[in-house]
This record gives sequence, C-alpha cells and structure tokens, in this order.
Amino acid sequence: MQVQASTTGTWANVGTAINRYDGTTGWKQHTIDLTAYKGTTVQLGFLGISVFGNDVYIDDAVVTTP
Repeated sequence: MQVQASTTGTWANVGTAINRYDGTTGWKQHTIDLTAYKGTTVQLGFLGISVFGNDVYIDDAVVTTP
C-alpha cells in the first residue's frame, strides 16, 4: 500500500510503502507524516499493489494535527 498526495492533480508518493504481508495477522496501525502539505488543500490516495491477491483493506483512516 502506498499513500499518495496531490495538490495539483499529479500524484506523489508520501512516506514509504506499507508492506501488506509481514508474517503476522490482524489490523496494524501506520502513521504517515503530511507536514509538507500543511496549509494547503490536498487530496489523499491509497495505491494498493499486491502479488498476494486482492485482499488489501483500509479501515479508519484519520487525518489529525498534532
């Protein structure tokens, strides 16, 4: 899973890709730093790429300010 952001219509990768398979099971929490986009209107995207099948899921995505 790769988080992407766009302010102009062109998508850019944000942070490093999140590996779907790590040998464990269950939901995992990940944090992506969006500080570079502070003060701008930004679209967020989630690019799912998997060689293990079509079962990549996102749940409870939240954007907050610290």
